Amino acid sequence: MRYLLVLVPLLLALVFISNGQNVITKISGIVLDSATMHPLPYVAVQIKGKSIGLSTNDDGTFALEVPRGDTLIFTRLGHKPFLFAVQKTESTLRITLAEDARLLK
Repeated sequence: MRYLLVLVPLLLALVFISNGQNVITKISGIVLDSATMHPLPYVAVQIKGKSIGLSTNDDGTFALEVPRGDTLIFTRLGHKPFLFAVQKTESTLRITLAEDARLLK
């Protein structure tokens, strides 16, 4: 009986901890060029360390669902990558990518 009194609270704590890490966050937004503030189409948006991702639309917008705590990587040829750590349960982002002069030469 004593083991149950110790084991049950530990199992409940484990369930609460694991549920907090798997909260799915709805992320949407637009990716802009930092110099012109024009939308950037076809920017790769990937979850760091996973093979899950998408590209922005013709108008630079995107939408996806990501587990909270993951990091999004925004990349486009000729621009510096941008990393965004997902913290909130729902977010609308405005991402700006800076040109990478080294890649344009």
